[in-house]
Amino acid sequence: MSTLRVIKISNLNEDGAVELTKGAVLPAEQQIVDPNGNTAVQISTSAGVVTATKFIGSGSGITGLTGTPTGRALGLILVG
Repeated sequence: MSTLRVIKISNLNEDGAVELTKGAVLPAEQQIVDPNGNTAVQISTSAGVVTATKFIGSGSGITGLTGTPTGRALGLILVG
């Protein structure tokens, strides 16, 4: 297997983010920073936690969360 080592990867026009179509392996217990040096993603394998400055999507596949589920309520009053 070959190893590719680069200093910089950009999109073709260097005007946006690089799309990782096959995903990426992220380093555990390390930070991924934005261009300003701010922590954008932190992965902790010991705690099983991923923190980020922004999550995108519905979150419909997330499991193991506690809290109040959304739903509908119906109230009835007995008169008589």
